[in-house]
Amino acid sequence: MSESDEVRITLRLPGWVRDRLKAATEQSGRSMNAEIVARLEESFQDPLVFPPHAIEPIERKAKELRVPARTLILEALAAAFPAGYDLYDFIAKWGHLAAATPSSKERERIIEAANNDERAILGGVELRQKVTNTGETHIQVYSGGPRDWKLAASLLVLNSEE
Repeated sequence: MSESDEVRITLRLPGWVRDRLKAATEQSGRSMNAEIVARLEESFQDPLVFPPHAIEPIERKAKELRVPARTLILEALAAAFPAGYDLYDFIAKWGHLAAATPSSKERERIIEAANNDERAILGGVELRQKVTNTGETHIQVYSGGPRDWKLAASLLVLNSEE
């Protein structure tokens, strides 16, 4: 932050708040001003409010690891609720595999596995097999989820054993 962006203010705090801030600065290695700014910025970013009995063990572990409690919470959430595939990753993992498989039965097995993949469900992506009126087999990739499926890609199956 440049000096022209800074605004000086006078701030009155209860003594116990100042004491907690002082302890936090010693843990984080930041100045009192930097600690206040960091905590204010975090309060604008973090819509979650945890009750003290829930946050205290997290704060103890964060202090032990010397990381912000917010980091531990976000890492735990990411582990518990993995993100879904984006469209390109889904096509790379499942679409190309299905399109490169000559056996119709094996393709059906791959499509079923792809559509039951937790990351596919979370990402709102799905595979379907379609045989055109000219006899070509395509692996179609849909995105958007059950309420709003849209064709996103169509992969031609070569060397099909049908």
